[in-house]
Formats: sequence, C-alpha cells, structure tokens
Amino acid sequence: MGKTRLPRPDNFVPATVGLPNEENTVWLNVIAQCLCNADPFVKYFLANEHLTDLRKKYWIPLGKGKVAKRLAQLFLNMWNPSKHEILRDMKNKFKEIIGQVGPQWEGDNLHDAFEFCCWLLDHLNEELNLRASKEMYRVLQFSKDKSAQVEAETIAYHLSRNKSIIQDCFIGFLGSSLTCSGCNKEVMTFDPCLGLGLPIPIPDDNPDGSVSLADCFNSYTAPEQLNLEDSWHCVRCQKKISGTVKQVKIWTTPQILVIVLKRFSKRVAHSPLGKQVDFPIEGLDLSPWVKSPRNEGNIYDLFGVVTYFQDDSTSDSGYNEAYCKNPVDHAWRKFSDEMVEFVESDAFSSNDDIRKEAYILFYGRRGSAD
Repeated sequence: MGKTRLPRPDNFVPATVGLPNEENTVWLNVIAQCLCNADPFVKYFLANEHLTDLRKKYWIPLGKGKVAKRLAQLFLNMWNPSKHEILRDMKNKFKEIIGQVGPQWEGDNLHDAFEFCCWLLDHLNEELNLRASKEMYRVLQFSKDKSAQVEAETIAYHLSRNKSIIQDCFIGFLGSSLTCSGCNKEVMTFDPCLGLGLPIPIPDDNPDGSVSLADCFNSYTAPEQLNLEDSWHCVRCQKKISGTVKQVKIWTTPQILVIVLKRFSKRVAHSPLGKQVDFPIEGLDLSPWVKSPRNEGNIYDLFGVVTYFQDDSTSDSGYNEAYCKNPVDHAWRKFSDEMVEFVESDAFSSNDDIRKEAYILFYGRRGSAD
C-alpha cells in the first residue's frame, strides 16, 4: 500500500481525488466518494444529462435543481485532472447548498452517513423527477391470491409518478405480508425502497463469531410474530389477534443496491457493534431472497464500502472512511478525507477490520454499466 495526497495530472486516474474535511464533513465525503464511483450514476452527471432533465421538467432554466447542479460540478472536478485544483471550493459550495436546502446539514456537527445518503438521493429524485406529482402516494392492500395483479398495478402506478436517474438506479420494491394467526388470512402491500437496513444477528451458539451477509438477509426476511398491540386488524376476524405474522420480502432489486448494516446498539447511543460481517466482493446472489417471478439480474459486485469506527467506546461520535473500486482502472482505494491510499485487492478482501467496521455497502448489478 502506498499513501499519496492529491494525484498529479500526469498520472491522474478519474475519481481518485481526496476531499477536504472542513466543518466535520466526513459523512459527506464518504458518500460523495462512493457515488462518484457508482457507474452509471456518475456518468449521468458527467454527461450533463441532469441539465437536459431539468430543462424538460421546467421548460426553461429557472435556477432549479441546485443540489443536482452542485453535485455534478463536484463530480466533474473529481474526474477531470485540470479541474481538481479547485476541488476544495467546489466541495464547500456543495456543502453550502446542501445546508440551504436542508438546514439539518448546516454547521459543523457530525452526521450519520447513511441518513445523508438517503436524504441526498431522495432530494435529487425530487429535483430531477420528470413525473413529479402532488398526488398523495397510495398503498394498495390485497389478498395473496391477487398479488401478481396488484403487484403489477402498484409498480406501474409508482413508475407513472417517478421518472429520474434515482428511480432508474436506486429504487427497488419490498413486499410486506401480514398473516392472521386466527383465520390464516394473508394480505400484502408493496412499497418502493431506497436502501436496505439489515440487522446483524448474534448467534446464541457463537456470540463472538462472525456472521455472513446471507445471515443478515435471512434475519431481515424472517417471519416475525407481533404482539396484540402491534397486530393487524383482520378484516375476516373483525379484530386484532395476537400472534399475527409479519414478513418482509424483497420483491424487485435496483441497479445500485445500498445496504446499511445496523451496527448501533440500542442500549448505548452511538455505540457500534464490532461484529464481523463477511460480505462477498463479487457475485452476491440475491435470488434466494427475491420473490417476484419477473425480476431478473440478481448478481451484484461490490464497488463501495463506508466504514464507521471509534477509538473510545464512551464517545458519542465516530469516524468514517470509504473504500471504492474505481470504474476506470478497477483498483480499490481507501479514502480518508484528503488522503488516498491504494489497496491491493487481496489485502482488501482479507482485511477483517473492514468487516468489523463496514457500515454501508454499495453493490452494482452485474452488467448494468454496459
């Protein structure tokens, strides 16, 4: 491994530039680095397709799409060797516009990287959505025997209201079922999903051992029995019945899959669970957990990891770093603010510390960049 600061133009590889950490913006830096390596998402901005979509949406430029424009400028400076010298200024302008649009991001407070990622993608969807509508989103609830028909209607309805780069790249669908323990009636709903929050199971027989990402998916999709207070009001029984079974099912998958590992202890605020999660670098197959018969292309390869660590377990804050696989030279690099470190593939895949500190995983569907 060799450490280097900002690369020189004569050996410049796009998307390998560090970002300054001013005002405690490490949470912004790591998300920007991962998204900057997210092909085809980043190419959309580099090709100025966001400006085309903004013109389509507003017909004439009206100063709209401020976050999308600033993000595109940031990406351009991270990809262009003649532009990265003014990267600090572009990063500050991006942070400034984020604070103006979302006041919760103002100041120098540390923030959660996944919360920022979700906010950013959601806001970009609002700015770039060519089918934006003020109509309230409707949730269709139906019996299992009509699931295929209403699944198609629900997804079609969602797509009629959403057309953007975010929809194309990041949005999948979840199916949630409730089964009454009294009469065995099952109902399902479908909802769009931006990122999966996977629990980290702690095995009773080996609480200190590692778990696999497959274990996390199994825990996420496992049936859960609800108590009477949380149970569904069964339309057939005409009352709530304790023991209603709830189950979340992955229905369709996006081009870019964002996974957050729920590492934080409920007992101690901001205290991460240092559990090692073994996740595949290549060939993550989601087929065992995807239920829609029409969904295809469930093989994913990792291209980004955001880690979270803290030296003092009593501290209420931690630190993020990003590991990204470059879409140009396909090499892994570690990004710690302005410091960029080349990482050998074998060293990355065998690094247990990364698996203990991995917080957000970015996977790309195989073949989606072609």
